[in-house]
Amino acid sequence: MAGPWKRVVCLAFAFSAGLLLSACNLVTTEAPLFTAADAAPTPPLREGVWVGGKDKDCRFDEKRPVSSWPKCANWFLARGDTLSHYDADKKAWEYATLRNGRVSTFEDGQWKEEGGFLLVAGDPLIGQVGVEKPDQPKEYLYLGLRPTLDDQGRVIQMSAWFVQCGPPPPPAKDGEKPAFATQAPFAGMTMVENNCTTSSQDALRAAARASEGLDTTIPAARWLRDGDK
Repeated sequence: MAGPWKRVVCLAFAFSAGLLLSACNLVTTEAPLFTAADAAPTPPLREGVWVGGKDKDCRFDEKRPVSSWPKCANWFLARGDTLSHYDADKKAWEYATLRNGRVSTFEDGQWKEEGGFLLVAGDPLIGQVGVEKPDQPKEYLYLGLRPTLDDQGRVIQMSAWFVQCGPPPPPAKDGEKPAFATQAPFAGMTMVENNCTTSSQDALRAAARASEGLDTTIPAARWLRDGDK
């Protein structure tokens, strides 16, 4: 996935590639736990201007046109199942779609399906994310996703959190080395260094429910207004 669209799509569905590569206490698997048969029907986003989780220190006037916003606003437009974003550095529009639980991006004049992401049905929804690191095998991480709907059944906000191995460890006392992984893994989780793994879909789903509220690092993506300006 192209660099700018990795940021836009991740923010739109509430996960950050940078955090995925560096965080601890996360459920990871060497092979995907879910397949296309587990894909969720894509919830319709309310069309218009979305803010995909602005940076904490980002300051701008949301009432002004998007063309005046700084890059840190992380905005995008939603029309049907297509997301679009103007890359000011490239001076070009970029596009992505989410259909049948799969993300596709428009690059080099053609559409390309990104096999690393799958939206999985359930309560909560689960985002299965394939992550590639230099000189390391591909691995999969997981997110809980909870959409907020308006009275017409359209998504107006998407909250997300990392599926964790268990409650975060307590802060280190004076003179102690800090712990980076839980001391009380959720059922079905096997600790591997500072992360954990499982082969059970049920254990992963239970961990997703238990992790809600534990992680506040991912800002929610939210609908702001109708139109495209």
